[in-house]
Amino acid sequence: MIPIVARTTEEMIRLVPNSYREASIALGATKARTILQVVIPSSLASIVTGVMLAIARVAGETAPLLFTALGSRFSPLTFDSRFPFMHASIGKPFPSLTVQIFSYATGPDEGERKLAWAGILVLIGLIFVLNLCIRFATRSKKA
Repeated sequence: MIPIVARTTEEMIRLVPNSYREASIALGATKARTILQVVIPSSLASIVTGVMLAIARVAGETAPLLFTALGSRFSPLTFDSRFPFMHASIGKPFPSLTVQIFSYATGPDEGERKLAWAGILVLIGLIFVLNLCIRFATRSKKA
């Protein structure tokens, strides 16, 4: 996601007209102040849109996890006395929320189907909160 966001940000900053930069510098602003107070606010909505598209792309690429995560329901995290943190074994099946939802939704147990609906609700809630945060970050400040 980082290369997509970086490239989108670079392009959106380049789209800000040079006349904005020149006018700011002609009024006596430093280059840093021009960037912080003219260029970034002018391109903020476009940058946030690029971030949203990158997040959507990452979320869309979770579908292949159904085929590549090997369908594990259990986490292979292990504790090692030499390391104070958990680590996963490489090459072992690793669970993800999308795999859990799929396996629970297609299972015969009614309780698991209810858990699948709860997992879907969590994903929808995360997307809703993310959209609200983006709306607040990009709203225009009107007097």
